[in-house]
Amino acid sequence: MKSELMRRFIPSENGDNDLKRPVFTAVPNENTIISYDESGTPLSYYTSGEWDFYAYTFKRGAREYGYRIIWDESLSPEWLQGLRRFAYELLWEYERTNSTAITTVINKVQIATRLAKTLSEHGITIPSQLDNTKREMVFYIIKKRNLSQRTCEDYLSVLNSLSRASVTNLTFTSIGKLAKKLSSKSKGKKQTLAIPESIACAIYGQAISEVERYHAERHRLAEFFSGYIKLLSQAYTYASVRDYLNSYGYVSITNFEPSKYRESKENTAKFGWDTVSGFYNDIQAACGAMISSTTGMRINEWYELTPDSYQTRTFNKTTVCYLVGSVSKLKKGIPKPHAWVCAPQTELAIDVLKAISEYQRESLMSQAQTDKDKHFAQSLFLKFDVNDNKRNKATSSSALTTALKKLPHRVTYISKETGESIVGAKMLPEHLEEYQKLNNQRSENVEIGKVWPLLSHQFRRTFAVFYVRNGFGNFMQIKQQFAHVKVAMSMWYGRNSELATSLDLRIDDDIQDAIEEMNIELMTEVLSDIYLTDKKLSGGAGKSIDAKKRAGVHVFGSREEIEIAVRNGSITLVDNGTSLCLNPSCGRLSCQIDPSTSTLQCKDDILFDQHIEQQAQLRQRLIRRLENLISGEINQPNMISKLTVGIKACEKLMENHDVTFSPYDFKGAA
Repeated sequence: MKSELMRRFIPSENGDNDLKRPVFTAVPNENTIISYDESGTPLSYYTSGEWDFYAYTFKRGAREYGYRIIWDESLSPEWLQGLRRFAYELLWEYERTNSTAITTVINKVQIATRLAKTLSEHGITIPSQLDNTKREMVFYIIKKRNLSQRTCEDYLSVLNSLSRASVTNLTFTSIGKLAKKLSSKSKGKKQTLAIPESIACAIYGQAISEVERYHAERHRLAEFFSGYIKLLSQAYTYASVRDYLNSYGYVSITNFEPSKYRESKENTAKFGWDTVSGFYNDIQAACGAMISSTTGMRINEWYELTPDSYQTRTFNKTTVCYLVGSVSKLKKGIPKPHAWVCAPQTELAIDVLKAISEYQRESLMSQAQTDKDKHFAQSLFLKFDVNDNKRNKATSSSALTTALKKLPHRVTYISKETGESIVGAKMLPEHLEEYQKLNNQRSENVEIGKVWPLLSHQFRRTFAVFYVRNGFGNFMQIKQQFAHVKVAMSMWYGRNSELATSLDLRIDDDIQDAIEEMNIELMTEVLSDIYLTDKKLSGGAGKSIDAKKRAGVHVFGSREEIEIAVRNGSITLVDNGTSLCLNPSCGRLSCQIDPSTSTLQCKDDILFDQHIEQQAQLRQRLIRRLENLISGEINQPNMISKLTVGIKACEKLMENHDVTFSPYDFKGAA
């Protein structure tokens, strides 16, 4: 039970009864517990210099630094007090009302801390001094950081959150437009590149070739790596290490040059360590490339693969191969089981990873003291040295990324146009047309003659592009394979029968059940956005829900409660194209706009910011129609009245969502 509870953030003044839901502390003090360690012992207190939440992650690839808040003692006592209070309320509020992972809260606090430090350098040493008169100073600070539009939005959002928490006195409206003005033009949104087919085939072929070779020697490789680590734990010399490495023939060291990071004495230096660990990472990267190229997995999902991940199942005499792992996007950063359909050859990669990580897994398992330790010890992507003093035992994503970038350089293939042998998966003139079509929103170019700059997420996009382009399936299957939530979401709300018909799936009960399950999951996710976040809502139902949340009345306390309500039919959601609706029988034709009582379309309507963008476009169309009627001197008072009501309704919604606009001048138009 305790290991399950450790997954939750538990702010409390005493940890004696961790089975009881703690009560929010209105006035936290030095006795207020902020976090616990893996054994359930209080670890961080409210006034501690560091708040450590690493015990709360069950993601095998999580890095320690991503789960810590280190308080900057150089800040004034007033800033530290305000930031601590801000962080505490965020942690509690997000646990109580949001499905956001704890790392999101930590990121907000880190942004707030950076802002506090910079503002202090500009003379704002007390947070209450930050008011409307300092607006231009804040603009200058953010603009000088040369940030992307998305990051600028994060900064402005955090400043608004600080104001809502009564730490500062400055708020901003229309932060999207404001962020666009403050952002760096060189930091535009970057599109992950899709790899042209022939380059992809060359890179994937290289990965498969290497994995097949490693598979044939996997037991010898396991012996080589474990033997090297054991040798370094004994008395050894440079000559003994050199002879050991040369005896296997995988890597060699011929000249020893002590680095500035290691001792120069022969009996203490780790001879060949970088070379051997680099080779270990190269094998992991080749296996990861083979896995992602056939599944579209993210790099952080590699860490959740275990020795038992590769499985098969037979449906109607057809054997399906798949990898079992987990994703953590849907449940507060807690890994959730997921399966990826894969190619049969993927089993080779799992076998290789299982072999070379056997020594590391056994070493960690022998030292495991908690269920979490045992959980982490099962990963196939453990780092070479698991006996260091760091809590995270997985190979870092930066090490895997470095190894991945080397993979295209080992490629050799024949050019289709010239017939010459090419060393390295290079961008050639014959690839240019396809490259430009696949990446028409790219923000950077791969130069002709350069080796392809491989990154792990390119496997994912390339998989999706070629999966659909070659007729293997559609975006519904991609959505399930990738564990996406918001891909073509409108297809899923209340439209199962239409979707099943279009895909000719009505006769297959199993697939219908799968569609229904995905529909429930997606509906739960959107309803969580509605009921559990501070996103601005409009519409009849949206306005009511917004008011209740501001008053502290929460219809649902967690995502789990919403899912239960969806499953038992207590709540449902329909996407009508221009809004969401809580009434499944509601139709757009029956909705009325009555500006004398409400500018909202119906009492069950819910509108997010993206719907308001549609309202802004609708307003422009209505204005054009009204002006055309007036300029044409057409006597249609009823039509003019309806258009006037529609324009005013759109403007009211835009005003509610802080959209900047000039109200339409009806007198001038007349």
